[in-house]
Amino acid sequence: MLTATLAVASALLPPPRLSCSRADALRSLAAATTLLSLPLAATAAADPQLQELLLRIDDASPKQQSASIADALKAGVGLSKGDGLVFPPWMEGRWLVRSRPLSTAAPLGRRFLPTDLARMKVGDTSAAPGLEYEVRFARRAADGAVVSDRANNLRAVQDAAAGYRRVEEVRYSADAAKISVSYSPFGPNGTYPGASRAEVYLNWRRQSQPRADASAFAFAEATRTVFLSQRRELSTVSDAETLCSFQRASEAAGGGGGEVLARQRVLRFLTPNPNSIEGELWSQAQGRAVALLDYELRLERLGPAD
Repeated sequence: MLTATLAVASALLPPPRLSCSRADALRSLAAATTLLSLPLAATAAADPQLQELLLRIDDASPKQQSASIADALKAGVGLSKGDGLVFPPWMEGRWLVRSRPLSTAAPLGRRFLPTDLARMKVGDTSAAPGLEYEVRFARRAADGAVVSDRANNLRAVQDAAAGYRRVEEVRYSADAAKISVSYSPFGPNGTYPGASRAEVYLNWRRQSQPRADASAFAFAEATRTVFLSQRRELSTVSDAETLCSFQRASEAAGGGGGEVLARQRVLRFLTPNPNSIEGELWSQAQGRAVALLDYELRLERLGPAD
């Protein structure tokens, strides 16, 4: 449950237990935008990166990607440029997020699911309960770019998913391209699972143009999460890619601009752990995603970021 929650850099995700799969859709840009408004389709046609990201969100059999030097330069990952994931100006502010699961899929079969998803329901999960939490996107003083308040947002979504104040501390280092999370040793209902922490490494990201006049925005971000628990058998290393697309509700359904609709997909990949069952399965998977987790989110603007 931890990895998919951490995977999203903007920290909008609910936990993986609330997810779902989609039917084959990688045929054309038209196929990828049939459920979207005409303004969004027009925006995608004008932005090749947005086209590519929308197609990948609907890909039924995605493979793990790696960053090129160009990706690293554009994203600023590890290059001491601050957070390179820049959002459109219309994302600035505080938002109430209502998220709900849609479906999950295991494209290669259940035996390929990583340990933390071994009991995941596969198929339609839209009847599962959703989550509510607040997130923040603020304008950076240095250059005026709108970026996610990663520490605040990650804390909000993980506490909401856990149902109690699970996160003790979050430290985001743009220079190191890493998020460090410390968890409370205390669990719900007086339990004591012990101390644990996570290091989330931001490997690469891609995003569409964050233009003020664009009706839509999308990004993908790949992470490796190292979760360390006092109970060593619970410690894990996991790879994920989170894809998110955002559309202003005013463009989608004639709204007043205070609402944003979003889709999220989390792709999970196996890691090449030597001398382990996962290592053997990783070789057989040949870089293909072993789990797809889909969500729908509705963001309601509460006010300015400050």
